[in-house]
Amino acid sequence: MKKVLLSLGLIWIFWGLLSITSASSTSCKEVEFANGVTACVNIEDAGTNRRSMTTDVDGGSTSNLRCDIMTPDSALRSISACNGEFTYSQEKAGRIKLWIRYTNTAPTDWEGKPDTDSERTYPQWVYDFDNEERSDDDLTTSTDDDNDTADNFYITASPSSPDEDESVDITVKARDGTSTNEDYRNTARFKVQRRDNSSDEWISASSSLYELDRTSYTFTSSDDGIHEFSNLVTFTNDSYDYRLVVYDDDDIEGYKVFDFGNGYDSDYDSNDTDNFYLISSTSSPSTSQYVDVTVRARDGSSTDDTYRGTIKFKVQRESWSSRITASSSYYTLNKTSYTFTSSDDGIHEFSDLIKFTNDNYDYRLVIYDSSDSSIEGYKTFYVNTDEDDESNYDTDNFYLSTDDTTPNVNQQVDLTIKARDGTSTDTAYRGTVQFEVYYKADGSSTWTKTTSLSYYEMKYPYEDNGYTFNSSNNGLITITDFIRFRKDNYSYKVLVYDEDDESIDSEKIFTVGDVDDDSDSNYDTDNFYLSTDDTTPSTYQYVDLTVKSRDGTSTDTAYRGTVQFEVYYKASSSSTRTRTTSSSYYTMNSSYDDGYTFTSSNAGQKTFSDLIQFKKNNYSYKVLVYDEDDESIDSEKIFTVGSVDDDSDSDVDGFTSSELNTVEDMYDARDNMIYTMESSYSSLRNNSRRQTMSDDLKDAMYEIIHDNSNKTYDNFDDFYDAFLDRYRYTVSVR
Repeated sequence: MKKVLLSLGLIWIFWGLLSITSASSTSCKEVEFANGVTACVNIEDAGTNRRSMTTDVDGGSTSNLRCDIMTPDSALRSISACNGEFTYSQEKAGRIKLWIRYTNTAPTDWEGKPDTDSERTYPQWVYDFDNEERSDDDLTTSTDDDNDTADNFYITASPSSPDEDESVDITVKARDGTSTNEDYRNTARFKVQRRDNSSDEWISASSSLYELDRTSYTFTSSDDGIHEFSNLVTFTNDSYDYRLVVYDDDDIEGYKVFDFGNGYDSDYDSNDTDNFYLISSTSSPSTSQYVDVTVRARDGSSTDDTYRGTIKFKVQRESWSSRITASSSYYTLNKTSYTFTSSDDGIHEFSDLIKFTNDNYDYRLVIYDSSDSSIEGYKTFYVNTDEDDESNYDTDNFYLSTDDTTPNVNQQVDLTIKARDGTSTDTAYRGTVQFEVYYKADGSSTWTKTTSLSYYEMKYPYEDNGYTFNSSNNGLITITDFIRFRKDNYSYKVLVYDEDDESIDSEKIFTVGDVDDDSDSNYDTDNFYLSTDDTTPSTYQYVDLTVKSRDGTSTDTAYRGTVQFEVYYKASSSSTRTRTTSSSYYTMNSSYDDGYTFTSSNAGQKTFSDLIQFKKNNYSYKVLVYDEDDESIDSEKIFTVGSVDDDSDSDVDGFTSSELNTVEDMYDARDNMIYTMESSYSSLRNNSRRQTMSDDLKDAMYEIIHDNSNKTYDNFDDFYDAFLDRYRYTVSVR
């Protein structure tokens, strides 16, 4: 036996030497994390249009690694455990950006890291496969090719409708189509125009009508293509409408219109129009089938019948999880622009507007205002597919979950989106979801929508393009590291909605820091107490389950969290439980497939009638109930179906089922017993040692019930001896 152990030890030593040798290889790029883990990543040619990523780890596990890459076509892809292959068209050769994290933590150092504090955290480096060679990976060096990929600026303002003499913050985003160009390094310039009241045209505004904090800005690597300018512009005369124009020397431009509503006929303005809503004669046309499209100008969800602006049309196609400009050979568009008139009343129908001649892609028709490209709308088309198969089906809501609802400032959190019909997952959903972010300060009752980078940062490319579900999603997508919030002591709300039907939506609340808002808290809940009408049911017998939310042993009547359910089984002869979702083992009430959210009417307790039935005889089953936002808040109930000859039917090591029940009964009775004893004997109330011993024993019972890996007592005998010691001391003090 010693020889076997020695051999195993030598194998591990040998494997460690291999890891260290691999990690120091000069063929890979090295990164180091704060916990001492080091990793070495290499990307190599794996054949035609394929690349291979291999990563070695020293001091940790590859299973904790997370890698994302972005190829030159702006497609973002995740590589599981940073080891695997991905496609990479040699026709689109260029720079591949790489992000790497270890358990969501960014590296503290990496090979070739610049010494400047302003250097961004991600990406750590860039691979360039032009001519099949890896280039110098210095991110501070950018090429003209990178800058040339930007073709427009996207501008947002806060406030968007300022008063006279009110300063306005401006955010400028350099874009390639609708995708942010993180490599943009050119100089953006600013100028202000006003609307001529007689000609209704834009002309240069006199400097006496406005104040501009700066006239130019050169983007740096730390901007990642986006820069926010505080108090950039102030308009000192409200007799005109104004337009802030952002442009560079390569004729890239964008603008933002500020409507003061004075000096000209408001019937010829966009007024409050902030989006377009599109309806088509079909969303799944055949190849070369013309489609009718109706465009409605809207303020929120209301038709703006005074809209008189000019709209323009463009077509995009799907490329991985993003969208790019479609080649004109893929479609025919019978109109590229249209100016609304008074007879339209904000709605215009275009007959035979578009047809698609290539059915290899999904397409999106984008409508935008020619004077303000931020006013837009779109419609998605699935060519040559069964409309039923590619529609939203019966989707009427989204169910959202996350890995953390109370993150720290700048902590990245995941978001899972499930398309549902009622409470059932709609596996056929193929729509596109969009995202909005709101915030409110501690003590505030009002949510404010924001796109400001000072409040949050959303993972590229979802803020610009949303996410389009495909068949492989089966109605469910988890976006890792989706968002991070940048200001402490705020509540944030992420709204997810279908871009074609905004009534299909859902929201998730995040609390960052100390926010005194009862609606955003689960209060003091730290455990659940479960009870049932039958712990030994027959096969196919439905049983009830009552879930009580508790703070210690007191019911938490204010609990508003969402509980989820998991089911485990084990045969009579087995010592291990196996989690299952198989209908061959059980059937759960479909109303609770996505859990249950407590409301005020529950007062902290909910009885789930006919929750579950077990289908296989001679098995022990466990139902686990846990809070979806804090999985450490949980409890479980054991059910025995048929003959299970296993007195150790307990998930707590060292305790049989009957012993565990005894500990649970003692734990539940403890507070009332202590209260009664202290009420009767003043000597017990004033003895600190006795109180400490009692509290320690309660903590130990809690550890046993929840199978804490570091529980004080590993078996019932040790626990019972400790209980007797405390009991004898209590009697002696009394």
